[in-house]
Amino acid sequence: MSRYRLGLLVLIAVLEGCATSPQDSCATADWYAVGYEDGRTGHASGPVAGRAGACGGQPGAADVRRYALGRDAGLVQYCKPRSGFQLGLGGQRYNAVCPREFEQDFLSAYRVGQEIHDRELQVHRLDTILAVNEAELDKLDESLLLKQAELLRHAGNARRRAQLLAELQELEETVAMVEAEIDGIEAALLEERGQLLSLKHSNRHW
Repeated sequence: MSRYRLGLLVLIAVLEGCATSPQDSCATADWYAVGYEDGRTGHASGPVAGRAGACGGQPGAADVRRYALGRDAGLVQYCKPRSGFQLGLGGQRYNAVCPREFEQDFLSAYRVGQEIHDRELQVHRLDTILAVNEAELDKLDESLLLKQAELLRHAGNARRRAQLLAELQELEETVAMVEAEIDGIEAALLEERGQLLSLKHSNRHW
């Protein structure tokens, strides 16, 4: 292809892109479909005003009535209990968009999803803390073995032996504290997992 033809094609593409103004797009947009999608996805109210800037600053270019009708229809789909449950389960924020007649059931399911989400986060947090404490305990156990071996090597050195015995006692106390911490975390994990399992089982219909 010659440079002339390539340049001509690029020029045509640019001119075609410029031919459609934001106002033209707004005038030909399916505002019912735009509103429906905003409602179906739970967007906060008032997006038409926000889109006015994209319509050349002319709010009248957007068909507000058709947008509102579409959004209301979309909200009927969005404001179902299952949607509320999934929203809470994903840790997402509710934008207070549901009509009053749907909101109570939506929020009840949303809060259940939120609780499951929060408990899953807590289980993950406790698992992380448990792993850190178990790694620390492994290091302490290794230090204990090294101190005990050193104690045997200095059996005839009373002064060094006394120092090592004191260090061993301190290590053993630290080990006992970490073990108690691990026991507490494991108990908390058992409780959280039990609550989480119960919640998921009682809400498995979602």
